[in-house]
Amino acid sequence: MKIIDDQEVKSRVQEETKVVGIATYPQYDSLDEAVNHPDYGMGEARILELLNAQVRTNAMNEVRHAAVKGPSKKRLRERATGELFSDMANSPGDYSHLVGDEAAVQREIQRRMDAIEAGMKASVGAPAEEPEDEDED
Repeated sequence: MKIIDDQEVKSRVQEETKVVGIATYPQYDSLDEAVNHPDYGMGEARILELLNAQVRTNAMNEVRHAAVKGPSKKRLRERATGELFSDMANSPGDYSHLVGDEAAVQREIQRRMDAIEAGMKASVGAPAEEPEDEDED
């Protein structure tokens, strides 16, 4: 662990960004150290509280970003592909028709991307567009 003691903290003061102070904080090398360090340990409950707050913030920022610009195609593809692989691992029989058929895999990923994007739009109050169903071969 090391102590960071030179992090400038900036804030907008009267429409101008200024350094308002210097932050000092520990930077942990492991989760165990963050939980159990005798001087700077936070305990498991506090670590979970911070982790859950960050996960919530990330999800809310993703929705905000989607409302302004829409999710990036790269992010949509990563999420759709991850969901597909997870589903394939949990229920391989349901996806056996995709094995060896790259075009079918790409169609399924695109279908999932469309569904994710529609869900994100709906979550910020925009009318959700129904993804078009593609005929399966």
